[in-house]
Formats: sequence, C-alpha cells, structure tokens
Amino acid sequence: MTTQEAQGHQYDASNIKILGGIEAVRKRPAMYIGSTGKSGLHHLIYEVVDNSVDEALAGYCKIIGVTIHKDNSVSVEDDGRGIPIDMHKDAKKPAVEVVLTTLHAGGKFGTGGYKVSGGLHGVGVSCVNALSEWMEVEVKRDGKKYVQGFDRGKPRKANVVSFKAKETGTKVTFMADPEIFTETVYEYSTVKHRLQELAFLNKGLKIVLIDEREQEKIAETFEYEGGIAEFVKNLNNKKDELYQPVATFAGEKEDVSVEVALQHCKDYYDENIFSYVNCIRTREGGTHLVGFKSALTRVINNYGHKNNILKENEALAGEDVREGLTAVINLRVPNPQFEGQTKTKLGNGEVKGVVDSIVMDGLGDYLDKNPAAGKAIVEKSIIAYRVRAAARKAQELERKKSALDTAMLPGKLADCSETSAAKCELFLVEGDSAGGCFTGDTKVALADGRALSFKELVNEHKQGKTNFCYTIKDDGSIGIEEIMHPRITKKAAEVVKIILDSGEEVVCTPDHKFMLRDGGYVEARQLIAGTSLMPMRKKSSKIEGRITIEGYEMVLNPKTHKWIFTHVLADKYNLENGQYTEEDGCHKHHKDFNKVNNSPENIVRLSAEDHLQIHRDQAGRTLHTKETKEKCSRRKRKKAYDQTYLKNTMMFLRRVFDRHGDIACYNEERRKLDKPNKNLLKLETMLSRFFDNDQDRLLEAVKNYNHKVKRVEKVDIKEDVYDIEIPNTHNFALACGVFVHNSAKQGRDRRFQAILPLKGKILNVEKARLDKILANNEIRTMITAIGPGVITGLKGGTANDSEEELDIEELIKKLNYHKVILMTDADVDGLHIRTLLLTFFYRYARELIENGNVYIAQPPLYQLRKGKASYYVYNDKELEDLQKKLGKDGAHIQRYKGLGEMNPDQLWETTMDPKTRTLLQVTLDDAEGADDIFKVLMGTDVEPRRDFIQKHAKDVKRLDI
Repeated sequence: MTTQEAQGHQYDASNIKILGGIEAVRKRPAMYIGSTGKSGLHHLIYEVVDNSVDEALAGYCKIIGVTIHKDNSVSVEDDGRGIPIDMHKDAKKPAVEVVLTTLHAGGKFGTGGYKVSGGLHGVGVSCVNALSEWMEVEVKRDGKKYVQGFDRGKPRKANVVSFKAKETGTKVTFMADPEIFTETVYEYSTVKHRLQELAFLNKGLKIVLIDEREQEKIAETFEYEGGIAEFVKNLNNKKDELYQPVATFAGEKEDVSVEVALQHCKDYYDENIFSYVNCIRTREGGTHLVGFKSALTRVINNYGHKNNILKENEALAGEDVREGLTAVINLRVPNPQFEGQTKTKLGNGEVKGVVDSIVMDGLGDYLDKNPAAGKAIVEKSIIAYRVRAAARKAQELERKKSALDTAMLPGKLADCSETSAAKCELFLVEGDSAGGCFTGDTKVALADGRALSFKELVNEHKQGKTNFCYTIKDDGSIGIEEIMHPRITKKAAEVVKIILDSGEEVVCTPDHKFMLRDGGYVEARQLIAGTSLMPMRKKSSKIEGRITIEGYEMVLNPKTHKWIFTHVLADKYNLENGQYTEEDGCHKHHKDFNKVNNSPENIVRLSAEDHLQIHRDQAGRTLHTKETKEKCSRRKRKKAYDQTYLKNTMMFLRRVFDRHGDIACYNEERRKLDKPNKNLLKLETMLSRFFDNDQDRLLEAVKNYNHKVKRVEKVDIKEDVYDIEIPNTHNFALACGVFVHNSAKQGRDRRFQAILPLKGKILNVEKARLDKILANNEIRTMITAIGPGVITGLKGGTANDSEEELDIEELIKKLNYHKVILMTDADVDGLHIRTLLLTFFYRYARELIENGNVYIAQPPLYQLRKGKASYYVYNDKELEDLQKKLGKDGAHIQRYKGLGEMNPDQLWETTMDPKTRTLLQVTLDDAEGADDIFKVLMGTDVEPRRDFIQKHAKDVKRLDI
C-alpha cells in the first residue's frame, strides 16, 4: 500500500475533532466571512471550494466542478475521498453532520487527515451551512451514497444507500440566506477569477465553472500544467517582457514547500507580487514575502558585481530590482500562523529563512543558466537606481525649500479644523477652476463701502479682519456673506482679459466662470460679445418718494429690479446668523455712525418695545385664522406669478432698449412676436404693478438690467491668481459690477472635511518613471496633503533599507486623513480623471486601498423637478424609472455635467453630507483583474486598448458627445 493510500485509509471519523457550535455565526456573520454584502456572499463559494482544494493539496482530488444554478443556488462537487460518513464516537452522529454543523470541527486538527490546508481553520463549510437558507450534501465513499439536507444549519434526516460504483467525492449545494445577505446574486467574473487563481496555484488541477442563469449556459474549464509560470505569463500578457522564459524554481525545507515564478517587463515601473500560503492570498505579505524580497535584492546585486555590470560603489535597493517585476510566490505550510481571522499576513518566523534560502539558490541558478536575462534585470535595475537617486535628491531639495510642506500646500488645500486624522476626510476635487482664479489687483465690492483687491483681502485676513461681500442667493435676490480664506491659488497662470460695455476690465484664468443674467454660469473663454452678465449696481439714497433718508448706500436687487438699502441686507444677515433677534429691537443703527459701512459687524438693533408689542398683539389675533391662511396662500401664488411676469417682461424690455435706445415702442414690438407670450405684460401694466407708474424708475431698471461683454482678449503675460471662499452661496460681486462664480468648497463641513482641487488630468503614472511622477505638481501636492510617508511606492529607498514589511498600523499613523475621497464630475472627463487617480493609488499607495481608506464620491447626474418636488438621480436607469413613476409632463430635468453646476447646499446634501451621501469604498478583491484593466486602459500599448473598446463598445451606458 502506498503512503497516500495509507493516509487515505486513516482518514475516518477518528480524525474529526470537535471544538464548538455554529449559533454565533448567524448572530455575527461578518465576523466569520467579512461582510454580508457581495464579498461575503462570494466568500460562501470560496469556503466550500477550499475544502475541495484541500483534497487536491493532499493528492486525492483531480477535478472540481462549480455550478451557479438559475435560482442562484450553487453546487460544488469534487472527486476527492468524500467527507467521512461513519459515526463520530464523541458526537454520536455521522462525521459529515459534525463537519457541517459544528465550528472548528474537521480533519485539519488531528493527524492523518491533511498535511496542509486552507479554509478558515475548520469554520468554513459549517459557516456556509449556518448562513444558507438550505444546504444539501451528497457524499460518495465506502461503497455508500450519503445524502442529507439542512435548513439554516439545522440538519434534516440523513439518507444512506448502497453505492456499487467505486466513485468517491463530495457535492455540496447551498442557497445563500436572504435574511442574512443584502443581495444573493453572484457575479460570474468574480467567481471565475478565484477559481482560475486556484487552478494556477494547483498545477494539474482541473476546475470547471458552469453558469446556468444565462439563456445559453456558460461553461469554462481552468487547468494549467505550467502552474504559477502560466500565472505570471497571464499577468504579463499585455506587457513587453524583458526576458524569456519566466524564471521558475521550487524547493522544500522544514516541511515548507516553496514555489516561485517571476518575470520583469520593459515599460512598467511598479511591482506586482502575489503571495499565497496554502492557496490563500496574503495581501499584507508576511515573513515569506520579506524572505523573498531580501533574497531577490542580494541575488541581483551579487550577479551584477560578479559579472562586472555593477560598479563597486553601486548597490541596488529593493525598489530598484523590483521595478517592473511580476512575481507569484506559492507556499505550502503545515501549520501556518496567520495574523487575524482573515489571514492576510503570514507570521511564521521560520518561513522567512526557508524562502530566502530557496530563492537565493533557485534564482541564482536561473541567472547563471540565462545570462541574457540576468544582464537585462541588472541593467533595468541600474536605470531605476539612478532615477530613484535623482528623485531622492530632488525630494530633499524640496524639503529644504519647504515648497511642498508649507508654501504650495496652503494655496490649494482648504483644510479642516479637526486634528484627529481618524475623523478627517480629504476630498480630491476635479478642476482648479473651483479654486477661483483672479489677478491680485482685481477688486471685490465690500459691504462696508470699500472695494479691496484680492491682495489687500489676503493682508487684512492675516491681520484678523473680517470682510463681507455681495452675493446672489438661491432665490435670485441679493444678499451679504462673509469672505473666508482669501489666498493665492496659482503662480504664473495663463489669463484672459474680459472687457465690459461699461469700460471695466477683468483679468482671470480662462476657465473661471461668470454669472449670466439668467442665473447660469459660463467660463471666461466661452464668453462672446453681447453676453449678458448678472449686474452689480450701487447708488446713494436721496430723499424722494418713499425714501426718507439720504446718503445711505443702496444696491439693485436683480430679483425685483428695485433698490434696497445695504444696511437692510446686513441686518438680514445678522438675523439669519443669530447675531441678534427681532426681539432686540426694530431700529437699525450703524455703530460707527458711518452710513456706508454696512458690514454686518457694524449694524445693531435698538429696542422700541411698545411699538414691537403692538405688532405682537396684532399678529396674535389675526395671523392664524383660516381666512388669513387662505389669503396668505393667494398672496404666495400671486407673488410667484408676479416674478414670472417681471422676469420675462424685463428681459424683453432690455432687448427693445438695446435695439432702439428707448422703451417707447415696447408694446409695438410685443405685438410683432410670431407667437404671443402671455408672460409679457403691457407697458402700462408693468408700470402700475411694479413701478408706481414712474416711467423714469422703469427706464433706470432696464438700463441696469445687466452688464454685457464687449470682447475677450488673450493676455500674453502670465499672472499669479487668487481665490476667496463665500459660505452658503455660489458667487460674489466684483467692484467692476458683475457677479462671478465662487469656489465649490462651500458644500462641506469645515470641522472635518478638507478640499484639495486638482488641476485637470493628473499624470498617467502607468506610463511614467518615478522622476516624472515626483516632478508633477499635482501629484506632489496630493502626496503632501495625504501624508508623504503613506505613499510607499514613491519613498525612494536605498540599498541599506530593510526589506521588512511596513506595518499597516504604522502606515495609518502617518495618514493625515483616514478617508481620501475622489470627487470628480459625473461626465466622461470626470470618469477619466477618476481612473487616473485610481491608477496612482493602485500603483503607489495600494496599502490605502487594501486598508479601506480610499472612497469614490457619488454626485448625482440629474435633478428632476416636478411642481415643488425635487429629486436627485444618479444614473440613467434611475431617471427612467422616476419618469415612469411621476410622468414626464411638467417635469424639468437638469443634467449635472460638473460639480460646479450645483449650489453648495445641493453639493452638501447629495455628495458630502455623511447622513445622506453615498460613498463607494474602493476595494481590491481582484488584484490581478485590476492590474490587467489598468494595463489595458492606461498602459503604453494601443492595440489591447483598441481591442477592449471594440469588445465592450456595445456595453456603454453613458456617452458624452
């Protein structure tokens, strides 16, 4: 009898050891399988498959079949020995029932069952049973066929029949419990990836995957005689290999079996090392990965010096020799010691030396037999060494200048006040235009009667002075808001000059937005002659008509086209912000007796108690009667209609004025319209309803209706540009008399949310070397904001650096914000920028993804308004469903192509408020699949990208043209 047969004969009920029950699994499922979402759902399949793979590792299983049935139940079948079905002496029931209903019960704890195993140390298949609505197991062995069903982990009566055939094996079929899981639909690609991975890791094992849910049944077979060598080839299939063949070597020491395959690629600069222990992916590495890295660095250095490729004083660092490397490390360890239940890091101290020794011997032999490969590796590593040395010097120089740490960062980063990184969020926002871009001498109209330049605002802010400016509120009326965070945003920026019909000039960046008369926004470069801008008009009061005070500043309210005292706006600001209440008095007073200083800080209310009490008594008697409520309702409707009439009539009056220089022929022009417009009032009605029959007042309002653009000129000289923040609004007034777009930074909570605007599309790091990456301003600023020590892929190490794995807890201590959130526009350009950012994090800060620190914000794509109701919609399918529900008649749809098109309160409500927002956490369940996608979409080769686009073009759901 062979040793295998002897071991197989020993595998019976006596090998099954009992350590616990399964009740706790249903109470805390995430503790055992990670989550109750998609990842946990798929984990059920993996746990059952791992049992079959353990049979393959022991040498008893050749084929594993996985079938996803039409109802999303899953069957896993193998031709192994079959779970023991004889009676367990301690449990007094069949061993198979013990395995499926008892935690920590299995053949992996005693001797003779398995030499090595994966799974979750005996809790795997019992967890699956506990979390399944039902499960059925079918075992063939010992000339018998054993069938038993379970309901949410509770066993039904078993059925055992004689089975004449000599077949052996186990088939487990289960249905995930919808009471436990948020969704119970499996993704074929996710299951496929794991099964293909297992086939690579187990040379000669055949795994068949069948999906019965499609009209045409899908069936794929994974079988790789080349094992992990084929795995590396598959990972590099769209790259230009530096040498052939794949370096493959293996060995066994101290009962630890080690198998390694590696290959470098020409035009890729990151490293992709996939390490496994007993078929379990160790994402955080461990002692085996440390041993591999140390040996790899020594072997390449030794080879380079021995063959005179390296100079005596040159010593390659680990990052140098691993640049462009793809490697798979596959271990079989009898008693693995994993750190944590999810087993992402190996802790066995003895394994480091075993791996180190086998890699030193195996890779050394490969290089001696393949000198061309050895020379190519060393030469590529030398280039990496020199680039990294240059980058390191540049980093040191930057630190000395404090260019990253102090000077540049505050200009871009709008930081939060919270000091605990665990509570802080950093939003990486598309578009530097969101930061505001005006030259330093551009003046802002202030509520205190002054007009200060951006430079002056910065100086006063440093001195602790608070200033207030004018703004157009959401309802279209004029208001006052505080100016915050005036600062320089960019050095030597390209600018354009906007010349207005008033003769005023504005110099700004081409992408800065101006507010149109209709409330929309247009970038400076898109302005054309005749474009109507939202006007900012001021004058001093004169005693006339209803005005009884003189010399007070007044501003034109664009909503009503009537003049309003600025100190009334300041008073309203104070009431809204709780500076005082109406109960403090009804008389408004300037503290410094300066009539034009209407800063809210200069306005107070003085009491007139008797007069106020009369109003209270009157309000109490009449305000809440039924008749009063109906009257108020009619007034509201009339007010809304009046606004429509006023807006439309004023627009048409201005067109008439521009054409004729007067409004006398307004009624005649109105009658000439091809299609009568009921919203255009007669001139007489307009005068009586809104202007007290004062034609001069109406003419003044028409003249002040808007500013117009005369022309836009390019400026050859580059200028430093500035920004300010205005809370609770989306615009502010320049002293030249127009309103301009304000930073999108207001839709945040300054206590714990920071904003870092990124200009345009960052560098594609998939195609760039380290020196180019570190020279990129946007990437440097981003690295500094997140935490320089966190971006491990850009640390620029030396040959003396330890190859010890970086502890994730130590890494997180260096993180300035525990949530890094990518917030880009919902259009195609925004998705491209997001992909570039994800490429950066995947290649150079993968630990942050693996630790769950990277998120994607989900801004809405549409706003649908119908009547008074408003709905935010995040994709085309949601919009279609909502339109069916509400009906299309009377519905107004706004497409948000950019974050800047939303008001700050909308941005907060939909995208940034933790109570209402939706964040997608970036995970790395399929690192190989992610690597492949990044290679295709962001790599240097055009052909694979073209093939990908042609293959998936029909799947596109959103296309901007």
